Amino acid sequence: MRLGSLKSQLLLIVVGMVGLTLAGAYLIGVNSRLDAEFADARRDGLQNVFRLSQYLLADGEQHQADIAQELAMLATDPRISQVLIADPQGIVRHALDRQLLGQELALQPWADAALLQSLRSSRLGMVRQDPQQGSVLVGISYAPLERDVVRSKQRGMVLLRYDLTATARQLRWQLLQVFVLPGVMLLLLVLLLGWLAQRYVAGPLGRLRAATLQYARDGTLQPLPEAGVPEVRALFRAFNTLQQQLQDSLRMLEAQKQAASQLVQEREALLLAVPDLLFEMSPEGRYLQVWSNTARDSLSTTREQLLGKLVHQVMPLDAADTVCLAIRQALQQGVSRGLRICLYLDCEARWFELSAARKDGADGSSSCIVLSHDITTRKQAEDELQLWAQVFAAAHNGILVTDSFRNIVLINSAFTRITGYEQGDIVGRTPSVLSSGRHDEAFYRRMWQEIGSRGYWQGEIWNRRKSGEIFPEWQSISAVRGENGEVSHYISVFSDISSQKEAEQYIRRLAYFDSLTGLPNRALLQDHAAQALALSRHDSTPLALMFIDLDRFKNINDTLGHSVGDQLLVEVGRRLLLLLQEKDTLTRLGGDEFIILLPETNESAASHLADSVVQALSAPCYLSGYELVITPSIGIAMAPVDGGTLEELLRAADAAMYRAKAEGRSTFRFFTAQMQQRSAARLKLEAELRRALDKRELQLYYQPQCNMQGQLVGVEALLRWMHPELGVVAPVEFIPLAEESGLIVPIGMWVLQEAIEQMRDWRERGIRVPAVAVNLSALQFRQPLLVEQISRLLHEAALPAECLELELTESVVLEDPDDALGLMERLHNLGVRLAIDDFGTGYSSLNYLRRFPVDRLKIDRSFVQDLEQGRGIAIVRAIVSLAHSLGFVTIAEGVETPAQLAQLRRLRCDEVQGFLFARPMALLPFEAWLQRHHMVGPDGESWSFEL
Repeated sequence: MRLGSLKSQLLLIVVGMVGLTLAGAYLIGVNSRLDAEFADARRDGLQNVFRLSQYLLADGEQHQADIAQELAMLATDPRISQVLIADPQGIVRHALDRQLLGQELALQPWADAALLQSLRSSRLGMVRQDPQQGSVLVGISYAPLERDVVRSKQRGMVLLRYDLTATARQLRWQLLQVFVLPGVMLLLLVLLLGWLAQRYVAGPLGRLRAATLQYARDGTLQPLPEAGVPEVRALFRAFNTLQQQLQDSLRMLEAQKQAASQLVQEREALLLAVPDLLFEMSPEGRYLQVWSNTARDSLSTTREQLLGKLVHQVMPLDAADTVCLAIRQALQQGVSRGLRICLYLDCEARWFELSAARKDGADGSSSCIVLSHDITTRKQAEDELQLWAQVFAAAHNGILVTDSFRNIVLINSAFTRITGYEQGDIVGRTPSVLSSGRHDEAFYRRMWQEIGSRGYWQGEIWNRRKSGEIFPEWQSISAVRGENGEVSHYISVFSDISSQKEAEQYIRRLAYFDSLTGLPNRALLQDHAAQALALSRHDSTPLALMFIDLDRFKNINDTLGHSVGDQLLVEVGRRLLLLLQEKDTLTRLGGDEFIILLPETNESAASHLADSVVQALSAPCYLSGYELVITPSIGIAMAPVDGGTLEELLRAADAAMYRAKAEGRSTFRFFTAQMQQRSAARLKLEAELRRALDKRELQLYYQPQCNMQGQLVGVEALLRWMHPELGVVAPVEFIPLAEESGLIVPIGMWVLQEAIEQMRDWRERGIRVPAVAVNLSALQFRQPLLVEQISRLLHEAALPAECLELELTESVVLEDPDDALGLMERLHNLGVRLAIDDFGTGYSSLNYLRRFPVDRLKIDRSFVQDLEQGRGIAIVRAIVSLAHSLGFVTIAEGVETPAQLAQLRRLRCDEVQGFLFARPMALLPFEAWLQRHHMVGPDGESWSFEL
């Protein structure tokens, strides 16, 4: 083959064109693949930095874990060479290379300064691409959330660098294998084919070409003559056969084209008729096609916006996961049905049920056809039905449903719990199986008449449980009517009110009976008294009311505890009931007070009963290992002489009871007019006492206290009431009134304030009185701010605390020893002196006495009065010895004779107080007394007198 020939030149041209084509295709392939890699890097980089910036905007510890997880995932991408996250100050806080943590971002060699400057002034992600170095730098700025402001003015940065050098080398090598080696083989094949074609194909194909051109010109095919070499004859024979088959195929294709066109029209009509959303989706969840124009209103985005996107890009995470699950099930099993998703469209929750089917492509690929059916209405109905089913099953009330013939068709669990009947026991039977027999036919007839007329009935009814027990219930029955207006069912809802009935009985018992003793209380007494008084007036018969108070009952509570006291009250009630008749009423009024109402009882019978009560209650009681003896004081009032109402009789009997207590206790007294007058005078005195403070009618008297050497050691402030009509009222008359009415608290505070002010005045005037003693009542001692008030008064008067002494009785400190000990320690720490007044007259506890921070024990005047007869010597000696052993000072009060003083000296009593030295005096007489007994001794100024 000569090169100069035309055919050889053409062959060379063909070979050259093939080579150039292969080279060009190689370069284009390389560049296009590199451009695609750079584009992928830009897209992935923007997504990654944006996702990292979102994590950085989160608050709390969770975003740190999210960032770490994201960096770990990015580290698996071979294209990524570095990821840096810098704070607003430009310091690297997160990086794939942990050696870069803490370094400045601007110092990184690959950090583009222009890109960093652009990122600082923009909130959008930016990309710098360097094709020469094969790198892509992606960045975005973020403003970290702070607690006090919405966004900081300084912005942090996220930089991500892709190194595509290795990728480019790999692409070039792959394309080289694809283009160069096959190209060489192609050139060799072309040369070989050229030679073979020239020899064996060119001639025959010339004729074939002519026949083909003829077909192209006029559309007619002419059979070629079967001449030539065997191969050519076979080719022509095949060509002729092909011509015939081509004509047949053309006719078939025309028919298929018409059928396909009709099928497409039918499919389009079918798809347009589907009211639901219909999608074609790839296995990874990408939208390939969107149909169903009639459902476009249900789409939250347009068809164009959906195509090509992943489902996770357009749906919430949980809904997108469900769609992907349906796709996986369809790919594995062929179909998927029943999965549901919830989407919020136009601020409304919409439920969709997914049906997916696998679609296999001709190329072996698979996709899924997903149908999304709006089931919002059905879901709401299902939820309502499920809710009502749960309500029916969980209802606390029993529910019974019957058909129109009153045959039971359905019950709930509460019905079984209340009645004991299971579903199989009761279904198919009528509610009459529950009948208790307490109601007659007329009751049920009226009930069904009301249901028929009003469609509803409710009321209390007694039914029978499966066990045979009869119980009350509150029941409501409603008739349910169908669309035709006829009754289809009856629904009965009922609740067991047995506990309510029991509660009513219990409440009635609480309202009319004492919870401790079970005796009637004041409310029931009023009912019985009203009836008894009405009967007494009608029949002109006498009536007696007996007021019983237990003597010294408080001592039992204080010493043995309230439990023993309660047992004693129950025993007293039991003994009293044994003495009464059925018509009599025994009431516990409260505390240790009992009332006996005696209809048709005269004074003689009342006196006899009162004597029996005294004897019965005075007998010893053996409770909790103790032998207790209690005595009653009884007051008796007679109707209608002493009163015509219960309140009048109670007041009269109360006054008579106090008279019995005053005359020795353990006895009874009838009410008299003099008692009424005394009671009225007592009430008047109490009212005037309330105004005594405001009118400045109260006044302090002072009585000196001295030691056995005749030196003044203090004074006791004693309260007197200067009544404008009655004159000086003794404390024994008004102090009990003040304690009962609560006036003792403000009066006691006035006494403290007045005594401290007087001490300050004496000191300012140069009159030295060592200390002033003030008595504290039990009620005042229990005031929560007592220590603070005393501290304030001493501070305002600028007096040392040892100038004040507080006197407490044994009963005050032993009423609640632990609390008293704490309060006395606070007063002692303040510096105030403490004394136990009337020591030995009450219950004494040596255990507590040794713990109390006491300075002095005051020996009661009753023991001092007995010294001359010798009866009190042993007691006083014991008290002095006890006090000295505990480190206390003893002071005897009520010393009136020299013999008493001499005996106290012999018994080693430390200090004395009484009429022998001075009576209580008002301020001016007391100051005059001080002047008369004033002397100057070797230790300075003091007061003394002859003992």
